[in-house]
Amino acid sequence: MPVDDGTVSVVSEPPNSRTQPTLRGLGAFSTRYPVDFDVHPLELGTYFHQSTLIGSGDFDDSLSLRGRDLDVPAGHISIQCNNKNMQWSCWTDEVASDLSTVFSFISIQLQACTRLQQPHELDHQATSAAPQITYLLRSVVRYLSGCLSFLDPVDRRSCVVRVFHILGDLLHNTLASTGNAPAAQQVSTSTGQLLTRTMLFILVLARQVLQVANHPSVKASVKSDIEGLILSTARQLIGTIVRPSTSQIRDFLEKNRRHLFREAGIGDEDLSVEVVVITAHTLTKASIAGHGIWTMINEVLTKRMERVHRVQVLDRIWQDLFIVLPLLEIDASGLLRVGRRFENSMEDWTMIKTLLSCLFAAYSETSRAQSCTMNAYIRAVLNRCHCLVQSWGWRRCEIMLSTVFDFFARNGLAQLHLEGSRGSPRFLEHLDQDLHLTVDPEDRAFHIFLKILATGLKGMRGSYTDQKIRGIAWRFIPNHGRMYRKDEAVRQEELDALRNHHDLLCTLYWSSPVGFRPRTDLLRNLVDHSTSHREACRLNVRSWANLVKYQLSTDEAVSALGPFALWHREIVDVTIAQYKLARTEAESQFEAARIRGTLNISNELLQSTISTNQRQVLATLSDAILAMREAIRIAKSEAASSALLLSSSVMEVFSLLDAKNVSVNAAIAEALSIVPEYLNLVEKLQGQAESQRHSEESQDYGDWSGFEEVAADPGYGHTTDGFFNFIHEPLSQLLSNCFGSEVTPEDALLAKVVDSWTLIARRMVHSGKKGWNHYLDSYSPNSWHQLRDTEQTRKFAAYFMLSVIDADHHSYEIHGPDFISSWLISLVERESMLKFQHRLTSVLLNVDPANPLLRNLPFTADPVTDSYGIDLHTLRERRLGLIASVLSNMRESFDDALHDNPSSVLELRREYTSYLKQMMAAMKKNYQELQGSRALTADTTNGAYVSFVQRIVEFLQQHTSDICPVDRFFTDSAAFPLPATDPTYVVGRLKAYGLKLYDARTRKQLAVFIQSVSERASVDGQQPYLVGQLSTAMCGLYERGDRARPSLRYFLITAVFPAYVELSYKPPCGWILAKPILQASREVLDDLVYDYSITDPASVEAVVAIVTTTLGVLRQAVELLIDHSELLEQPHSLSVLAVMFQVVTATLLNVHYIHRRTNSARSASLVENSIKHIDFFRSFSLFVASTLLGHQDAPATILEDHISDTTDNAFADVREFCSRELVAAMGKAWVKHDGQYFVLRGKDRKEVVVRTRTLDGEKKRVVEAIEEFHGVFDRISGLGVNEEEEEVSRGVGWLAGVFV
Repeated sequence: MPVDDGTVSVVSEPPNSRTQPTLRGLGAFSTRYPVDFDVHPLELGTYFHQSTLIGSGDFDDSLSLRGRDLDVPAGHISIQCNNKNMQWSCWTDEVASDLSTVFSFISIQLQACTRLQQPHELDHQATSAAPQITYLLRSVVRYLSGCLSFLDPVDRRSCVVRVFHILGDLLHNTLASTGNAPAAQQVSTSTGQLLTRTMLFILVLARQVLQVANHPSVKASVKSDIEGLILSTARQLIGTIVRPSTSQIRDFLEKNRRHLFREAGIGDEDLSVEVVVITAHTLTKASIAGHGIWTMINEVLTKRMERVHRVQVLDRIWQDLFIVLPLLEIDASGLLRVGRRFENSMEDWTMIKTLLSCLFAAYSETSRAQSCTMNAYIRAVLNRCHCLVQSWGWRRCEIMLSTVFDFFARNGLAQLHLEGSRGSPRFLEHLDQDLHLTVDPEDRAFHIFLKILATGLKGMRGSYTDQKIRGIAWRFIPNHGRMYRKDEAVRQEELDALRNHHDLLCTLYWSSPVGFRPRTDLLRNLVDHSTSHREACRLNVRSWANLVKYQLSTDEAVSALGPFALWHREIVDVTIAQYKLARTEAESQFEAARIRGTLNISNELLQSTISTNQRQVLATLSDAILAMREAIRIAKSEAASSALLLSSSVMEVFSLLDAKNVSVNAAIAEALSIVPEYLNLVEKLQGQAESQRHSEESQDYGDWSGFEEVAADPGYGHTTDGFFNFIHEPLSQLLSNCFGSEVTPEDALLAKVVDSWTLIARRMVHSGKKGWNHYLDSYSPNSWHQLRDTEQTRKFAAYFMLSVIDADHHSYEIHGPDFISSWLISLVERESMLKFQHRLTSVLLNVDPANPLLRNLPFTADPVTDSYGIDLHTLRERRLGLIASVLSNMRESFDDALHDNPSSVLELRREYTSYLKQMMAAMKKNYQELQGSRALTADTTNGAYVSFVQRIVEFLQQHTSDICPVDRFFTDSAAFPLPATDPTYVVGRLKAYGLKLYDARTRKQLAVFIQSVSERASVDGQQPYLVGQLSTAMCGLYERGDRARPSLRYFLITAVFPAYVELSYKPPCGWILAKPILQASREVLDDLVYDYSITDPASVEAVVAIVTTTLGVLRQAVELLIDHSELLEQPHSLSVLAVMFQVVTATLLNVHYIHRRTNSARSASLVENSIKHIDFFRSFSLFVASTLLGHQDAPATILEDHISDTTDNAFADVREFCSRELVAAMGKAWVKHDGQYFVLRGKDRKEVVVRTRTLDGEKKRVVEAIEEFHGVFDRISGLGVNEEEEEVSRGVGWLAGVFV
């Protein structure tokens, strides 16, 4: 069929020069017009009572003459008429004579009923005559149905002619009687009912005669006369019940809703119902061309419409049409056949077309004055048509559809006048679903038409051939001729018309039979995307989306998607070209105007114009991409969705990447969202296929060969392979461009790129085309590590790694070291670069909780899910602790391997060294970038990241220096800022020694290291820093009391520090090294109370040993002052003494706490020794104070000879070693000359600068230290020291006097 044939030109016709009709009687604004007039299908259980002609079965018999052969005798029937008994069987002259007698009697009775003048007399006479007339007529019906036969075929013609004339005469007499009595014309009266029932019998008998005449012996002219009689009778009957009104039928429908009424059945009193049912079935069976019950009804109703344009009259006609509908579901036997209206609707749209034509003719003139109410009435009328099509099965509705379409076509497919637009009908967005096209209140007139069109075309498939439906559908294809240029303004009315045009073609495509649909080119060519307005392009894309979703939901061949793929490719290609052209066109025009000097436009305005134009183009592109994604989401076939994507050019969108343009990046992100949508579809469909195959194969119990067949099936999964190859390279290029860009794209886009890349990688790995090494190895071209090293690459490295693990846990089993390495590198990023490290940490803990490096990290699992879900805030707070824990685990794992599995040490060292070197390299690079990004000022060395790296270096020194030496970059002050208070990372090195004190060699190495750093600090004037370094290294560790693996604090205080304290007053230079040791001891003892548990006996014993050893060594050192009091006149001696008293004061709280809470005999004994030492210092302090202040009555120092040895001998060898080495060093390398101190290094001599106060200043400091000691001692109630009361009073009182 040619394209132009059947198309309708959509133009706005000029108003007719003649006066246009106006529709009157419209209601006020918001008037609601009826749709179905409250007419609904009959209730179940509706039937004709058996006393009626229909209910008795006589009517049903009459329609087929019981299927008898009239040439075969069939019994007889007895009839009583006017006191005469008649026996009728075969057709004879006697039967013919009797039949004439019966009908003559009936005519006389009818004439008698109508000869009277008074209405009550008429009804009385009719009531009396009705039973006899009805009996006779029904008897004749029964005779013709069950007993009539012919002895000779020739008799058939005479029978037909004779009965035809009899019936004609009876009809004539009946009509004459009706004309004689006005009351007889009303079916509500008894006379009217009698005459109507008589005509009803005439109709039935005429139909029976027509059946008898259906024989070669009967002339065609006779048959034609009989058909005329049938039509005349039917016309009179319909006119009788319809002409005044159909109120009787409405009353019946209302009563029939009540169960009690339905249970009694339809009786003779509901004559109007009986007339409709009998007439409908009779005309249907008679098969008279062009004549049915609706023909008769239309003829009657048409007469009402002549030159009438009032809503009330039109609605009464509509109401009469609807009222008849429910009755047509009653079959010839009088039973309700539910759903019969959809099988045989007896429809006739002639009257509807007339009503619509009348309405549309009055639209133009009426809408000018009453547009709102006119629009509402038109929508109501269209809704009635929809109700007829959908609810009553009037599916052969092409006449009505043409009328409505012509109305809209004359108006250019525009909305009704002043009818607000509400977009496209919603059903077009859900064509992939099983739709029930009901009319919604918000539907516009054109929307209702589309629903009628779709319902009608789909319903025609049961009545018409596909070719005929195609012809009907082509009748509704409008021509094109629409142009909406992008550089011109477009009115909303024009866009509404274009939208309706698209919606109409979409509806035709959806509702037409497969293979007979309109071509997609009709829609595709409606809009030229290179020149059309943005809104026009948007409408075109939306139509593509609606139709492709429907096409994907069908089981049709994949080739049917070809036009849609090409259509989408054209949209994308043209839109991308327009996007690129938007800049070049604007710039060329700008340059040309600038050269001519005719235009003065700023560059900002130019860029703004380009951005605006590109945004409009990108909006169309985004719509197309979203449409594709939605289509993939609802697809039911892997092959179809793959073919659609492969033939499109969606991946070309990636080429538009511009990190500075948020709009284009949004379009790229939308294109990326197609990837997971497609992969989800593939996995779902393949999962269903696998499940089905397994289900089928499981029927062969014990036979597993089917699995091998599935795996070996060459077609399995082949559809997706093309897609993966199709997207892999473009996505790889996009990944490289995004993470290699100088300007960082939005995080949302980067995340989508990584997600898509990971999903594609997983698919490639699962398909066997690639392995995870292609994406994780350092030298693979597709590896993440091959990306340019930019800020976004480092920021998203953790996200990529966790995405890979989430996609395939098996990847971690193979490439675990790669993930751990990337994780460690990500943990040492700058604070601003922390983004996904918390998620990667959670993933690693969940997937590999047994990894030695991941043990005892500072996080807890959810007790319900038993999994980790670390948030970013928590990781920021605990990052240092996390790294320290990992490095500690690394050290412990390495040490365990040394002892338990020496053969694995080399491999483990290689692995851990790789981690550490990469981590240090990352820190080095981060610092250098940070330094290069700032001005080289002093501030560049004091940033948060510098402090962070210094802490990490300290951890490295502490835990992993034996595995991998710390990069010299971090210990070179010229390259990296060293910690001001610990430039050589003494703390870390001390802690490293502290972790290996179980080894005797390490203990001596530590002793040597302490001596070395002490001497260096003294020479360099860094002793205050040394105090902090020593105290920091020793504090904060729980004192376990394990002598085999002692804490650093325990070892130093009990084994190393005593050697320094002992030299405080003996060699001239010993106090220089002793003083920082004493100061560090004081700080450690001050904080010691927080580092042990009173409920842990081993811990308590260790603390008591620390305190007792400290006090014992101090006592030994100061006893020299008792015998050589002249030392108290030397500033440096007093300086050291003041610190000693501070150390003793620091022990008081620990001794007091343990003394009150301990139950251990060993601890109690040691505490008693400590108390005795403290008592000594009480006495000694008074002696010192009196000496310093020149008091001669100072009490003597109490010396006890029976204090048990309090020295911890566990490390006696180390203590002896320290003392020996220290004494040797003091004698060999340290010299005091003329009040100055020097250290000899070979031939060089370096002065050691010492800082002490004046003698009075140092005395004051000692007195203050003594006062503090006594103050603390008094506050803790004296520790239970047993002294004579008067001596205590004397001592305390004297001291009080000293301090006044």
